[in-house]
Amino acid sequence: MDLSQDSFIQDFPPGDLDFYRKQATFNWKKLKLVFEDPQRIKTKNFLWSLFEKESAFKQNNGEPSIEEQKQIVIRQLLAVRSYNVLPADIHSTPLKQWLRVFMTIGQALVVVSPDAAVKLIVDVVLAHMSIILLGNDRQKKIGQLAWESMRHAAFMLTEVAHGSDTRNMQTTATYNEESQEFILDTPNFQAAKCWSGNLGMSCTIGIVFAQLYVKGSCYGLHAFLVPIRHPGTYEVYSGITIKDMGLKLGLNGVDNAIILFHKYKIPRSNLLNKFANVTADGRYITQLSSPGKVFGSTIGNLSTGRVSVVQESSEYLICAVVIAVRYAAVRKQFGANKDEELAIIEHQLHVRY
Repeated sequence: MDLSQDSFIQDFPPGDLDFYRKQATFNWKKLKLVFEDPQRIKTKNFLWSLFEKESAFKQNNGEPSIEEQKQIVIRQLLAVRSYNVLPADIHSTPLKQWLRVFMTIGQALVVVSPDAAVKLIVDVVLAHMSIILLGNDRQKKIGQLAWESMRHAAFMLTEVAHGSDTRNMQTTATYNEESQEFILDTPNFQAAKCWSGNLGMSCTIGIVFAQLYVKGSCYGLHAFLVPIRHPGTYEVYSGITIKDMGLKLGLNGVDNAIILFHKYKIPRSNLLNKFANVTADGRYITQLSSPGKVFGSTIGNLSTGRVSVVQESSEYLICAVVIAVRYAAVRKQFGANKDEELAIIEHQLHVRY
């Protein structure tokens, strides 16, 4: 890495922080290049310059309603899509390549709209990546069509009664050999899928994890590509009940919701069948050696999602630390005499805690 090529990193504008910035004993731009790839820095700077001009990212003087917050975030993501910085075909672009792009965009978004960053991660890293890692070519085309149409996807795993204990999820998918369909059902409220992002108002498709039943035998948790809303009218399909999670402590621009299935039918071909399949005549087949390996392969994408959550959390902490340190450098309180107050960053108690 050539640390001398830092001219593209903008200088800070002059201001109240100059006193402390000038005391630095190192070149902060070179340090930035140690931690961040130059292309990622350029991409984020490019996005921030666009966000400044975009009406969807302008700060509201008042407090928008929950409904308005969700609409604002949808407009923000539509704006991001219009910048042509996202891969056009996420279902055929090499995984590492587009994942790196999305992580960079998420870092830029979290500074101005954490809600939009979370919605993008739910859409891409959880839902679409499940299709990529678990689906076949036909299913990838369905996912790609939704992506090209700028329609969101949801990821439905957690239930009211079970979260981390994925083996004990209660939503069922029962194969009907006569109609060659899976029948999704929520046997009780504890089995309702909950906290699913993008589900409340914006998704048209979703990845649903359910216990697979074939001829009376349970084959464990499997993933299904499930139509949720009509792509033209956004009307929820019959056999599905969706309820928004309502007011939250934060991220109210993300449309988290609860969903219940009432004998909802989907085609046999909607089982994400890279690792296991059900034939037309009701035979369960897999090339993996044990149910445990099928289960592990099915939920493997959760690791990527969890890494994304850690990244998002670290980005929030970075923003918080920057604000706190800058505030401490300009907020003055107490001093040796009434005419010379000290910035609170100079107080030992503040530095310690």
